[in-house]
Amino acid sequence: MHISSLLNDSFDDSLLSDSPINSSPPNSPRGTPSELDLSSDDVLATSNLTTHTRKRQLDEDLTQYAESLSRKLHFKPLVEKEFKKFAQLSLERQIVWLAGHVLSVSENIHSVASADSTQYQIPAVLGNRLERYVFAAIVSSTVSSYVKNNELVNQVVEFLAQHPHWGLSPEVKSDKAKMDVIYSRIRARLTIRRYEIKTLLKDSIGVVDDEGNISGAQNILELGEAIINLGNRICDIKLSIQFLARVAVLIHQQRSIYVERAEQDPQTKDFWKTVDQQLDEIRGVKKTPEAISQLFTKVLECDRNKFGRANLNQVTATVETNVFEADE
Repeated sequence: MHISSLLNDSFDDSLLSDSPINSSPPNSPRGTPSELDLSSDDVLATSNLTTHTRKRQLDEDLTQYAESLSRKLHFKPLVEKEFKKFAQLSLERQIVWLAGHVLSVSENIHSVASADSTQYQIPAVLGNRLERYVFAAIVSSTVSSYVKNNELVNQVVEFLAQHPHWGLSPEVKSDKAKMDVIYSRIRARLTIRRYEIKTLLKDSIGVVDDEGNISGAQNILELGEAIINLGNRICDIKLSIQFLARVAVLIHQQRSIYVERAEQDPQTKDFWKTVDQQLDEIRGVKKTPEAISQLFTKVLECDRNKFGRANLNQVTATVETNVFEADE
């Protein structure tokens, strides 16, 4: 008997025609109504009882298997409950259930694809300006934080909004969906720039021996030029003493992490957060821009004494200009 007949509680009356009960000879005791009077209804009831018993056993087996598979696949309780219900369905119902869910997933994918195709596209002019001033912001020597409070993100947006003809018009700024796209692009580009700079800082450290001594370190001028060159195709920023002093503070922090915490934190995932904390501490002690500048200059001088006194004569004469000066 096929398993589907068990699931559907079906039974063919013709199967009774060859049964031992109906084929007994007329004079046989088994065929004598007075001794054994079994109507066809009685036989069907007995057969249906057997069918129900087998179906119940099959349902229990499938439920146990579904429960075991749910644990193996780490289903959540609600998903496991639905999966057990599915396991108890007939084959036909399972096929319909699967078809319905496949169509539902297909429809959802189509909806997501349609939403992506209609998403706001940043105009080319605005995208180019955004890229330029993201880099200008992150290499500025006056940055007060690199990741904290989204300072750099807001700084770039504010500057772009001052030049609406680039594409960030008041209409765009008042449209949340469009601004979400712009904010997302700025954050992504800042993340990439921070990674590039941190990689240069790490590579400039040189070799650190078991006692924490450093050899083969890159001097501060070479490191500063390497960082500036990251943006040489999109903006023209000149080296300045202020910028090199900021780089000296960054590399000092990077060396401290790699030398003192190399075993505990080899990836230095919190590097920029640590830098922001250090800048907060500096501002807490040095209350004026002049005092902060003097401290940074001392850090620069210490770096030069320890890792190479690069010739800064040409750089000395360079005064840092406002990196957010618009080139119309």
